[in-house]
Amino acid sequence: MLVEIDHETREPYLTKENGVMVPCFQILKALWGMMVSSLLFHRKLRKDLEQLGSKVNPYGICVANKMICGKQFTVLWHVDHFKISRKVKKAVDQFIEWIIKKYEDSEITKV
Repeated sequence: MLVEIDHETREPYLTKENGVMVPCFQILKALWGMMVSSLLFHRKLRKDLEQLGSKVNPYGICVANKMICGKQFTVLWHVDHFKISRKVKKAVDQFIEWIIKKYEDSEITKV
């Protein structure tokens, strides 16, 4: 649609695929909803959790466990949704504070 509206400006970004002209762009940042953005988030979260001392489950790569004072602390995630499991509420509250500091973007969450 953008090409139809302003063909002259968008023409340098067109390439031919299977005989059809299609737009082709290089994205400088990961966009939400794209497969690669989910993968990049997963890699970053996993690295951050491992730096906190968690071990990612080899059979469930979206589950990380850590022993705190002899009790298991579990984080399970899917895309950007979390389930946190721990008997001591303080550990859960501390994790929530950490994740907010680490990942919250004030520009995105502005109302």
